[in-house]
Amino acid sequence: MVLRGCAVTVRPRFIFVIMTSAKIIFDAKRNLLVCVDPRVSLASVSIWFRAGSRFDAVGKEGVAHLFEHVLLRGDDVNGADASLREQESRGVVGGAYTNYETSYVFGIGAPNDAGIMLRELLRAVQTVAVTPAALRKEKQVVVAEMNEAQQDAMQMVRVLSNQAVWPNSVLGRNLYGTPTSLQKVRVGDLSSFWRDQYQSPMIVCVVPDEGLAQQVQKLVKGAKPAPANPTTELNTVLPEIVRERDGDSTAVCVAYRIAPQGDWKSHAVAAVVRDYLANFWSSRLNQELRSNKSHAYWVRGETTHLSDTGVLRILFEVDTSLVEQCRKTISREIALLRLGTCDAVLLRTCKKMIRLTQQRAWSDPEELMWWYGWPTSLGIEPMTTDAWLEILQSVTARDVTRFAQTWLQEEHCSVALYGAVGKMKK
Repeated sequence: MVLRGCAVTVRPRFIFVIMTSAKIIFDAKRNLLVCVDPRVSLASVSIWFRAGSRFDAVGKEGVAHLFEHVLLRGDDVNGADASLREQESRGVVGGAYTNYETSYVFGIGAPNDAGIMLRELLRAVQTVAVTPAALRKEKQVVVAEMNEAQQDAMQMVRVLSNQAVWPNSVLGRNLYGTPTSLQKVRVGDLSSFWRDQYQSPMIVCVVPDEGLAQQVQKLVKGAKPAPANPTTELNTVLPEIVRERDGDSTAVCVAYRIAPQGDWKSHAVAAVVRDYLANFWSSRLNQELRSNKSHAYWVRGETTHLSDTGVLRILFEVDTSLVEQCRKTISREIALLRLGTCDAVLLRTCKKMIRLTQQRAWSDPEELMWWYGWPTSLGIEPMTTDAWLEILQSVTARDVTRFAQTWLQEEHCSVALYGAVGKMKK
């Protein structure tokens, strides 16, 4: 099977927006975004699709992730992974990624290679060669990836958490699928998935100067409008979900279903609440569960904002006998936030640390590409890193309290436990 298409001949219109030291060149039809940032030393190019695992057919979970693998693999006639190996021979990093909403392919390399990288990526997504033999081989690779993920307790507790936060919905399913669901996938299923989800590319590039931006612009011929974002059926969250494993410790994920990716102020407030509770030495839960009580090695916080929902997670691993004590500590700290007891000194420290952490992350071309590509692929107007940091600085204790009172409530909360939970119950 050879799939061809993807490009049409309509030239896009452009809107030029200047925000602090970065310029966003944004296509009005949302099929091209180029960020010109003179601070970057490498160029990153990427092509995004609304083709994440929430689009998997029932009974054939894992199709989106499997298709990403097949897309990268190429055909056995020219040699598996020939395109990736060719990129590496020029010193270009290439790859692909699938999450719940989107899939993307990318290249990162010297700025002068931006045009070459984009041409190769466009060619890769416009013609996809799939044979039954290649599909069988890539299924084996995905199963190996799945098995490796199952050895990571934190990864597994996230999977369980999704099932509890979004029960009986597409977002609650495992992105990898299962060995059984993958075996049901045929070449025709990949053909249908490509035809339905891969015809509206969203191109996102980050380059250091406008000359390169113009070079990229000339390569783009436009695209069809992206399919609408699906809506998740938001059933009542499951208070607790448990899976047993050998050992004496338990991985814990306390999750709250929060707002979707919407206005950027809400995005910044969620980040502040997350890191007020976890991630830093000064954060309340690391002070309590590590520094004061020595229960956990480290308490992590995560936020994920999707097009129609979101989640804030607190993750850690402890001796099973300490799980209930830790849960009570978390409940107490969140109750204090709901009551308006937000420490002003810690809030200032938290904003400083988020600023530093984000600036470090954005020095990575792939992180910067993600920053602009993620919202743009969902049809949300992107924001420069400088502008977001200004919004972060404006977050107040009152904002934190309102967030906690709105979202950090029991009806939004679920707890996932992956470990020796039988010993805890005894």
